[in-house]
Amino acid sequence: MEQKILEKLDKMDAKIDRIEARVDGMEAKFDELRVEIKEEIAKSEEKLRAEFKQESASLKEELRSEYKRENQKMEKRLEDRLIERMKQEVLDYMFVFESDYGRKINIMYEEMMARNEKIEALEKSIIALERRVDKNSAFIFHYENQNATLEKTKNND
Repeated sequence: MEQKILEKLDKMDAKIDRIEARVDGMEAKFDELRVEIKEEIAKSEEKLRAEFKQESASLKEELRSEYKRENQKMEKRLEDRLIERMKQEVLDYMFVFESDYGRKINIMYEEMMARNEKIEALEKSIIALERRVDKNSAFIFHYENQNATLEKTKNND
């Protein structure tokens, strides 16, 4: 019986040795797989880093171009607002100028027009007076000629 137990123990030892050999082989394969997995992970990390750098560069370029476009839009809006404010200020100044000086200019214009009308009326009066003076002078001259002729005829008689 001892012999059977020993044989069974030997068989068990052999099985255990085979299992240990298999386990050692598996450990070696696991080590190889670990190395392969680490290499694959390293390759994948390098690939991802390269892709990340490329994407990062393209995103930076997109952001820069978007920033430039937005900056130009903002500058345009600001410029439009400044122009609008300047127009409004000019209109305000023109209103103030017109309200302050417009009345004075209108008064001066009206005064000049009244003076022109007055001068025209005076000129018309002077022209009419000159005509009357000319008529009276002609009448008086004619009357004096008549008197001179009558005196001559009286003296001759």
